[in-house]
Amino acid sequence: MTSHFGAWISAYVDGQLPPAKAERLESHLVVCEDCARELSDERRARSMLLAARDIAPGPDLAARILAGASPAPPTQPAPRRACHPDLRPDTDGRAFPALTGDLRHRRRAWRWAAASVAVVGLGVVGLSELGRPPLVNPDPERVSALGTLGLAPVPGVVGISATTGSATILADLARGGWVVPARLPDGVSLASHRHEQDVLELDLDTPAGPVVVVERRGTLAAELAQYTAVSVAGRTVYVLTSEPWHVATQVGDVVVEIYAPDDDGPALDVLASLEDDERSPLVARVARGWSVLTQEFSR
Repeated sequence: MTSHFGAWISAYVDGQLPPAKAERLESHLVVCEDCARELSDERRARSMLLAARDIAPGPDLAARILAGASPAPPTQPAPRRACHPDLRPDTDGRAFPALTGDLRHRRRAWRWAAASVAVVGLGVVGLSELGRPPLVNPDPERVSALGTLGLAPVPGVVGISATTGSATILADLARGGWVVPARLPDGVSLASHRHEQDVLELDLDTPAGPVVVVERRGTLAAELAQYTAVSVAGRTVYVLTSEPWHVATQVGDVVVEIYAPDDDGPALDVLASLEDDERSPLVARVARGWSVLTQEFSR
């Protein structure tokens, strides 16, 4: 599948795209109607903006501005409604606010409620921004993929049963917001795992050899659009190297990389079995922002 270059089109129209990327985009435009149409729309929008003319102000603009800036005449406050003597509840002559129209205490309560909602909203926005995932740009070099596979545990030497220990570990990781298989495919077991802050590594033992899953909190960098993209279980997966098989994809707010000797069945089965975090992206970002904040205060 050929990937699209929509993120480059605006910079290309403005003349800010580097020559190498511009040449790659021009080659892509020849065969892609969608990107060619988007390029035409971008150019049309800029032509319309350039053709727009300044609007001359009307002759009465200054008079209308001065009239609006003049102080308004003072207004008399509305008289309070008289209270019937029989409705006074005590000897001090104080009337029921609901009967006299005195709603000051209600307005004060509403102001406090509105202020509380605003404070909570600002806190949510702040935590969301604090928990915004960073950009992740996977290493596309073949030597890096070979090194990752070379450090994987030797199959059969270290192993955890796929029906006992691994299920508990994967469930705990899923509760922590990580992307894990709904259940390990047949013949696949968890050999080991490593978890450090925003990075998770799962080393899997499969009949076809080791499979390494590396996850990072963040968003895939736009540079990956230059690599071949395929669809696996409805997700866009970028193939960085074929031998060994190194792919990257976005699952929720987690970037998932998979390393395998080749794209044989077990590696594809593991990729297709990954489950997204059930929490909404905003909830996940707020939770991560709160975690970052508490870690900073605990230092």
